[in-house]
Amino acid sequence: MEKEEYKYQVITNPTDLGYLLKALTGTEIFKKTRTRNVIEHRSFFCYLLNKKFKLGPTAIAKFMKENTELKSYDHSTAIYAIRKFKDYKKEKKQYFEDLEEYFDVQPDQEFKDLPKLQRLYMQQENLTKRLHRAVYKIKKLEEERVSVNRSKEEIEEAKKKLNNLKENILDGYTENELNYRRLSSDQKKIFDDRVSLILKSFNWNTDSNKYEVIYCGE
Repeated sequence: MEKEEYKYQVITNPTDLGYLLKALTGTEIFKKTRTRNVIEHRSFFCYLLNKKFKLGPTAIAKFMKENTELKSYDHSTAIYAIRKFKDYKKEKKQYFEDLEEYFDVQPDQEFKDLPKLQRLYMQQENLTKRLHRAVYKIKKLEEERVSVNRSKEEIEEAKKKLNNLKENILDGYTENELNYRRLSSDQKKIFDDRVSLILKSFNWNTDSNKYEVIYCGE
C-alpha cells in the first residue's frame, strides 16, 4: 500500500491510530526504549490521543499501560509527553504537520463517551481519596478520645491515691487541728495571735502555782 493511500483510512480508536503511526513511520512507539526517534513519535501519539480523541492524561496512561510494554506509564508521563511535543514540533514543524494530515480520526461511540467516563472516574477517585482521609481522621479522633478517657481515668485514680494519702497523714489529728489546715493565710494569722495569748495564759497559771520555800533557822 502506498503511503498516500493511508490518507483515506478513517481511525475510530486509539489502537488503530497506533497501527497507522507505525505503518507510516516504521517506529515502534509501544516498545520500552528511550531512543530519540521513538520518544518523539510516542509524544506525537499522546498529542493525537489528546487532540483527536479528547483523552486526558489519566486515560492516555491507562491505554498505554494496558496495550504496550510501558507498564510504568502514568498520567504525569502523559502530561510531559503532550507538553514536550510542542518542542519536537518546533524542530520538525513541516514533518509533523504533514504526518498529522494522514490521521482522519472519527471516534466511535465508545471513545466519544470516554471523556465523560474519564471525568466520572476522576470524580470517583477524588471521592475515594476524600473518604480515605475522612476514615483516617475519624481513626485519629477515636485514638485521641481513647487517650483522653484514659487520662481521665488516670487523673481520677491519682485523686483517690491523694485522698487516701491525706487521710493517712491527717489520721490522729484533732478536729481543731484539721480545721486549722483549712483556714486561709490571713485566718491562720489571726488564729495564731489568739492562740498565742491562750498559751501564754497557761504559762501564767503555771507560774502562779509556784511558791518559794524558806527555811528558818532554829
